[in-house]
Amino acid sequence: DTEQERIYRPIEKALNELLRMPEWDARTSSQALALNHKMREAATAAQLADPRVQSSSKLRELAPLATEIAAEGHKMLIFSEWERMTRHAMDVLDGAGVKAVRLHGGMGLRARQRSIEQFTNDPDTMAFVSTDAGGLGLNLQAASYVLNLDLPWNPARIEQRIGRAHRIGQSNPVNVINLIALNTIEQRVLEVLYQKQELFEEILDVELDPETGTIRTDVEVPADRLRRIVELLLGK
Repeated sequence: DTEQERIYRPIEKALNELLRMPEWDARTSSQALALNHKMREAATAAQLADPRVQSSSKLRELAPLATEIAAEGHKMLIFSEWERMTRHAMDVLDGAGVKAVRLHGGMGLRARQRSIEQFTNDPDTMAFVSTDAGGLGLNLQAASYVLNLDLPWNPARIEQRIGRAHRIGQSNPVNVINLIALNTIEQRVLEVLYQKQELFEEILDVELDPETGTIRTDVEVPADRLRRIVELLLGK
């Protein structure tokens, strides 16, 4: 997506410029964390990084993908770590004529239960859109597809998403579709963290956020370790 790339590349450049500095301090580390977060947003949807720009290759892909899955009679779970992205996904599904419900961590117990019951019992409700926090502890065996709109750094987070559908008693195979932005930090995460366990464990040592599966921003990460992580994710 050209609009996403227009936003993404300057952020990537700024992060690379930080790597040219001989040493990092607390301020540099804070800048690196903010830039990394912004890069991941831009790779998912331009509007997450810049609300003035409405463009996302993932959301464009979601419409025909969800329509095809629903037309085949399959229900699907659609995950994003960003609540804003789940709202955008609902707009796309509505425009495509795919009936859906949405769940996020800020919903009350009754609203959550209504959404779950509608997805489970209503044959016309084909999609369940959720954040990671909203989907904790759910058992949604009605779904046979899991669509990931973004890629958590922790592979266990993906397994947890899949586990919402793939429970004991599930009679259908669960198909998993990961929407990955090529030539971005997302592709690097897939190549490095998901295929090289020792590198993932190095990053895990800095403590990942239990809800997002990415580096926590509420704990102090040693500057040298954070720099190493950024180098790995940028292919340095």
